[in-house]
Amino acid sequence: MPIAIREYQIVSTYSIVRDAPDPYEHLRFHVWSGDCFAMLATALGFVEEALERYENSVTPSRELMLLRGVKKDLVYLHKKYVIREKDESS
Repeated sequence: MPIAIREYQIVSTYSIVRDAPDPYEHLRFHVWSGDCFAMLATALGFVEEALERYENSVTPSRELMLLRGVKKDLVYLHKKYVIREKDESS
């Protein structure tokens, strides 16, 4: 006996309305979750990988060396420090 398969579609009945997009919402989320330095280091890692693909010489360029240094610094900051929001009165 064949089994009939029906396709169903779930339609959302609500939407999220915001007055204006917050360009720093993602940063506040990463500060709140405690991984802001790690997120920035990861983003720089992606840039580093892209630069390595286009690197023409055997020795790294100054920019690539600088990028690696900043990434290393961010990993250190992630291990040792926590970012907190400043008090509004300051």
